[in-house]
Amino acid sequence: MDDRFIGEILTAIEHAYGSCDHPTYFFTWHPLFSMRLYKDLITAISEEFEVVEDCDWEFDRGGVCYYITKGVDAWQLRISLVGPYALLMRTSDHIDPDEVVSQTSPILYHDDRRLLELISIHGVRVLSTAELNYQIPLRLSVDGSNACLFHALFAYEITDWFPWE
Repeated sequence: MDDRFIGEILTAIEHAYGSCDHPTYFFTWHPLFSMRLYKDLITAISEEFEVVEDCDWEFDRGGVCYYITKGVDAWQLRISLVGPYALLMRTSDHIDPDEVVSQTSPILYHDDRRLLELISIHGVRVLSTAELNYQIPLRLSVDGSNACLFHALFAYEITDWFPWE
């Protein structure tokens, strides 16, 4: 992975959490601000796809979540509250369900490419599976274990599951 990108994302994470060793979660209390922050992106996607916001603020504290559909194709888009980072997954049963979609995906369909383009144009970076699994020195659990980028950006706590598995 690109060292410059890792430095950039670690800076955003430390800024959001206040500290890697003793993180706070105040940034998770501002979901409405974040939804306004990405309003232009969601509006642009809505011009070509159906978009439904699906955030459970008791659980989805690390990011905002949208379901996107076009015909029989479907995706889930999670945008981080930490910074301009996203997770895009296919959720259609007929095409690689629960597969992360990014610029490095081995197979990209036309609508995958269009979503990636729209997201990128609006300054948000879609992360690959390798990037989402990247371990970082952020302590989000009581046992002191480190988090990976997925936990830091979208979950704000360590879970034993990933949505793409």
